[in-house]
Amino acid sequence: MLLAGEAGVGKTVLLRTFCTDLDGDSTYWGRCERLFSPRALGLFVDIAEQVGGDVERLVAEGGHPHEYVRALIRGLPADRVSVVVIEDLNWADETTLDVLKLLTRRVESCRC
Repeated sequence: MLLAGEAGVGKTVLLRTFCTDLDGDSTYWGRCERLFSPRALGLFVDIAEQVGGDVERLVAEGGHPHEYVRALIRGLPADRVSVVVIEDLNWADETTLDVLKLLTRRVESCRC
């Protein structure tokens, strides 16, 4: 789902309200930063710290985009719904966008 709107209209508040009804452990937040030189995969660094496991290791070691996708999907809990919130996607670096493209192609094959 994409939630878009001008800055300050309440997108984050709406998402936080939605996520309060979910188990806190099943909601993962990442943010793209507005920098002249965005940190590569910065969004996934944020999410890796929350998911842990192979995702965190791959980000630290500098793995390949398809490895991030596989590790992220496997790192999410199998026994409940997981929500990954990405804020400020418009500031994402190209490598982050590549990983997101791979991830969105594989969402349908995830366990539901």
